[in-house]
Amino acid sequence: MRHSISIPGAGRYTAPIYPTTIWRTKHASLDAVSANALVRLDRYISWTDILKLTENDPEAAYAAERLHTVLQHMGK
Repeated sequence: MRHSISIPGAGRYTAPIYPTTIWRTKHASLDAVSANALVRLDRYISWTDILKLTENDPEAAYAAERLHTVLQHMGK
């Protein structure tokens, strides 16, 4: 299965995605290209707006914060 994403200013990126492998394993292993694409994606997400939209839903706010943290750590 191939999945493509388009990031403004970065062009189009197509990579193999294995959802069952990524989401069902405790430690997901991504190649460097996929990790870098997700880090670039993190830069284009307006996290301030997302947290404002989720301020009345603590569970959604927590999920957004965790996603932001994970994307940041992938770049390190």
